[in-house]
Amino acid sequence: MSLADAITLSRLAVVPGLVVAAVTGATTWFTGLVAFALLTDAIDGRVARWRGTAGPRGAWLDSIADAAFYLSAPTCAVVLHPELRGEHAPLALTVVVALATPPVAGWLRYRRLPAYHTHLARAAELTLGGGFFLFVLGGTPWLLYPGAVVLVLSTVEELAITWALTAWTPDVPSILHALRSSRAGRPALPFHLP
Repeated sequence: MSLADAITLSRLAVVPGLVVAAVTGATTWFTGLVAFALLTDAIDGRVARWRGTAGPRGAWLDSIADAAFYLSAPTCAVVLHPELRGEHAPLALTVVVALATPPVAGWLRYRRLPAYHTHLARAAELTLGGGFFLFVLGGTPWLLYPGAVVLVLSTVEELAITWALTAWTPDVPSILHALRSSRAGRPALPFHLP
């Protein structure tokens, strides 16, 4: 197992802790686990490229860890923060639906989770993650709205990529890359799983 894969698996291991922290009301633990998971998501790909271990398997593993974390974190946040169930329930629902839609679409089309790692998805992680930390540190839930907007744009792009590509392809940075590769009849990047 590569170092990058171990980092990715540690993000997956955080998910049960998020559930326990949310159910027991352990806000500090929850926030720390989310911070750790976001950090691992930010560095696992960089470590893989630095160590020369980047490839389809790592992208696939990263997608599984991302799906588990990014679906459980907002759901657990709703359990932990009642204000996300009241006035801001549409925000929470939008985030959960936006996070769930690309994996479902990818599974229906390719029978596997998409592993695009788009620029917009990274922007959504930064804006939504930043808004989340400001929120749990005493800020208003309104800080989450800009991140939710970027997340919805990212979701639309990932759905367009899923529609544009004829075969499962990891690490597609944008819809432009997907459209270029579709016209050329080749994968978006040099490696491809059949």
